[in-house]
Amino acid sequence: MIRWRVEPGPGGSPIKRVVINAFLVTIYDGRLSSGGRTFTPAGPGDAPLVLVAENQAGKSSSKSVPFEVISLDELREQLILKEISTTPSPVRGDRTPFSITVKILNKSPVKLNRMMISVEQTDDPTAASGVVIADGPLRDFNPGLHIYNDNTMDGFSRDDGRLLFVILYRRPVPLEEIKAFPVSFSIRTEDSENIYTVGPR
Repeated sequence: MIRWRVEPGPGGSPIKRVVINAFLVTIYDGRLSSGGRTFTPAGPGDAPLVLVAENQAGKSSSKSVPFEVISLDELREQLILKEISTTPSPVRGDRTPFSITVKILNKSPVKLNRMMISVEQTDDPTAASGVVIADGPLRDFNPGLHIYNDNTMDGFSRDDGRLLFVILYRRPVPLEEIKAFPVSFSIRTEDSENIYTVGPR
């Protein structure tokens, strides 16, 4: 979404026309001095975003700002799982309730809207299917560190798989997977009790 607001200077003539261009595309050409528009660039790259405003006296002024589009693959590389931990740690016994903390760093300059964090246990190395251990609420991912806490975990079971993933989804229907983070997940048995240890890779 690109938003703009243009105002005449002190004693200036009212704004008559606003034109906004980027990537050889006219995003807006009209009479609105403020507003917002969405557009889809043809691909990733850098280009100036240029706004030209003309007033009723026929005078014009322009403003140019840098504008960058990154690919989804580039974005994924800048999403980093910083921490995943459980309380207690390790988790002792099948279906033992515990709390979980996940920290994800968005190193990109992009705000990701309507994101969900899911923690899934599976035997599928592609994480295409599995048992949902935690499912966070919708949130926006601004650049920076994001912390997700959940204390409603019903517990692990060896039968649910030996792999664990933290998965970022975007909320349109159907859900769009943005990135799956494999997690260090070990299961050992002591005195007939399964013990689960979780940590970042």
